[in-house]
This record gives sequence, C-alpha cells and structure tokens, in this order.
Amino acid sequence: MSATLGRNIWLNRGFYQIYPNHYIILLAASAECRKSVAVDIARELLEKAKVVSVSAERITNADLLRQLHNISKETGNSEMLIWADELKTFLTTEDTHKGVITTLTRLFTCPTTFENRTKTAGVDFLVNTCVNILAATTPTDFAEIIPGAATGSGFVPRLHIIFQEFPREKVGWPSKDPEMERILVNDLMHIRKEMHGEMVLSPKAKDWWDRWYEKEFKFPPDGVLNGFYGRKHDYVIKLGMVLAAGKKDELVVEKEDLTTALALLDNMEANMVRAYELLGSVPTLKYADAVLKQIKNAKGHTLKKSQIYQKNWRRMDAEDLGKVLQYLEESRKIFSTPLAKRGAGVKYTLIEQEEEEE
Repeated sequence: MSATLGRNIWLNRGFYQIYPNHYIILLAASAECRKSVAVDIARELLEKAKVVSVSAERITNADLLRQLHNISKETGNSEMLIWADELKTFLTTEDTHKGVITTLTRLFTCPTTFENRTKTAGVDFLVNTCVNILAATTPTDFAEIIPGAATGSGFVPRLHIIFQEFPREKVGWPSKDPEMERILVNDLMHIRKEMHGEMVLSPKAKDWWDRWYEKEFKFPPDGVLNGFYGRKHDYVIKLGMVLAAGKKDELVVEKEDLTTALALLDNMEANMVRAYELLGSVPTLKYADAVLKQIKNAKGHTLKKSQIYQKNWRRMDAEDLGKVLQYLEESRKIFSTPLAKRGAGVKYTLIEQEEEEE
C-alpha cells in the first residue's frame, strides 16, 4: 500500500509534508517464521499491478541513485520499492561504508529534489522521491550489517522492525486464493490511478491526535527507543494514512485509523527492543540469538556449557561466549544449574521450558 500510494498523497504538517512511505524489516531466525514467503507475496502483487518500480535485490549505492534518477526521467517521480528477501544481499557490510545507509536515511523524508555528484558517474538528480523498503533478515545478519551507531539519530530509528522469535500455529498446506489475488491487484491499480491529493484528519481524528500527542505521548524511561520515539508521532500519521486509503477513496484519516495505527506500532515496539539490543556496544551479543536457538533446539531445551562452547568455538572465544551466556541469563532467557558431579561445570536451560513444566 505504501509503495502504491507513493507521493500521490500527502498530509500537511505545517513546516513539512508527510508521505506514507515505510522502511519495514521482518526479523526472525532462519526458516522459523517464513519471513521470505511474506515479502515475496507483497512483491508478487506489486509486480502484477505494475504500480511501482521494484529494485533489483542486489544493488550498490551508485546503482540505487542511478535507478532513481532514470525513473524520475521516465515518470517524473523517483519512486521505488526496495525489496530483499535477505537484507544482507542488498545491504552488505561493504556497502554500509559506501553510503547506502546514509542515502536511505536522507531519502526517508521524501525530498522534492536530491542531487548526487561524483567524479566518475556524473550527476544523479532525483525529483519527488519516495522510497519504500520491504526486507527480511535474521537477527545475526541484522547485527552484522547495521552499525551500532545507526541506532541513535540515523538509520535504525526510521525502520519498522517486525521481530518475531517464535512462529504462529503451523498450517500444513497453505492455500492461495486466485480470486482474492485478482481483487487485491485490481485494488492496487485503482488506488494508484485514483488517489491523488492532500489527506486531512477528520475533526474527531484531529481532536484525538492533539490530546494524545500533547498529553499522553511520553518517551519510555530507559531511553533505548528514543530515536524511534522522536519520530513516532509522524509514524502514527503515516500508518494511519495507509489504513485510511485501504478503506475508501476519500482523502480523510479517521480517528479509528490513527488509534489502529498506534496499537500496531505499540505491538511492534514490544519486540523491537530486542532488535536494538543486538546492536549494542558488545559485538559478540549479536550471537545471542544463535546460542539461544541452540539451547531451544536441544533435548530438554538444555545444553551443558561445554556443549555450547563446542558449537560456537569458531565464532567466539571463551570470554566472549561467557558474556553472551551472562547476557541471556540476566535477560531471563535461560537459567544455569550446576551439574550433578562436583566440578563438572554447569548446564543452561530455556526459561520457557521451566515455566511450562511448572
């Protein structure tokens, strides 16, 4: 929806305009929650509707700017969906040092013009930019490709990180409804063609917004999500615009759209803190999820300390692994107990298993 709407609709915030673009990252362990399948569904619908350009899965910063430059020459708008079922394919560690993160950070506000000059490639001139991101990755890869410094005032606070640790109920043979797909594609085509202009808040939505923002909206005391919270009020409007556009052609955001948007963002935040923890000052903590998964998959959800060392000696030394185990214990993910034989060490057990047995 965000990619389809692009810059066709906006909401006036006085000194700036809000456009409904989103940077969305689905974050889960490999093969746990079918995140790649989810992003593929969205890409397939957009490609059939032909309402927005979809980027190649692997492009450099120079390629990104050149593509947006060419799209603006063809259509008048530099609009694109960056799609990657594996984020590390698009955003490699090498590329983070070549300007991709900086470029995406600057483009998030959808600038009317953007100029990039280089000695070798010449000038890329972007007009009416609107970039959306839909990507998926694992916790370990996320920690490797995103610099920890990006969590403050930079790139990460602009991300909607949908972090899921455990899958929902399994469906043995999921079915696809061709008629529903046809309806959705037609809706996207209709929205792209018919919805143009300035969106406004209804009187009830405006009253609710003013009360929430001025009296109820507060930053969390721990400060972990301060970068995100500095923009959350705009994110509520962005998502509210998308929800409103999904229900009717009228360019009016209702109170229900804003309250639903806030509820969705609050739900996302509950797990997003975990994603931020992966980008902390201790580099080895990026492996905490891998170690946690090893314990979870072990018989009885329990592993001896020596077994954990054997599984991870290639990526961490004993000191670093000790920090990971301490972190998992202090965050109440696992607990340790001495082995029966004195001096034989300890074992670590998943806390959820302990609670289930009780």
